[in-house]
Amino acid sequence: MKHALAALFCVVAIPALAQGAGRGMEVGLDMAQVMRVEDPLGTIVIGNAGLLDATILDDQTLILTGRAPGVTNLILLSPEGEVLSERMVRVSGGGAGLTTVHRGRSRETYACGARCTPVFSVGDEAGFASTVAGQIGTGQQIGAAPPR
Repeated sequence: MKHALAALFCVVAIPALAQGAGRGMEVGLDMAQVMRVEDPLGTIVIGNAGLLDATILDDQTLILTGRAPGVTNLILLSPEGEVLSERMVRVSGGGAGLTTVHRGRSRETYACGARCTPVFSVGDEAGFASTVAGQIGTGQQIGAAPPR
């Protein structure tokens, strides 16, 4: 019986594992990345939309944006519902140019160049994150305001 189950695993699981092998990709946190596919897209499915966002630009181009660090899967379907691609996507935490300040148990994140600017990062102290998120929202409203 054990041998029959092992053989069944080899027949069913190994081709499924091989299909996804080598098809991983990485997207940076708060970064956009263009992904092109050969066949026309119909639907995209993201395992954890809290980690990754995807927008269909045209029938062969996606824009992927890392929302939070972690790993999720991405499934691309044709307009007829056929699976075109399945892959794992790692959203990397970035860190390049970011400075994290720890004060006891609280944490704040800054993007530093000539000056340091607070940035929104998952895991930051709630009050700090709320303030930064509010500033980001205000900035988006200002950027979206019609010209006067």
